[in-house]
Amino acid sequence: MRARYDDVAEAEHLESTDPVPSKRDAFVVPPWPGGRMAEWAYFAGNSLGLQPRTARAAIERELGEWG
Repeated sequence: MRARYDDVAEAEHLESTDPVPSKRDAFVVPPWPGGRMAEWAYFAGNSLGLQPRTARAAIERELGEWG
C-alpha cells in the first residue's frame, strides 16, 4: 500500500481505526489559520515539541514557590 499524504478521508479513516489510544488531547496543537484543517500537522523536529496542557500550571506553581 502506498501512502498518500493529501487524502483527508484516508487520514480520518486511519485515525478512527487506530488501535493505540491518542495522547493528542494532552497537548496544545496550534490552529491553522485560513486552512481547510482545524489544526497544523505537527512534526517535532529539532524543537521542544508540542506544549503539554499541564505545562502552564506547573510553571506558574514553580514561579509562585520561587518568590
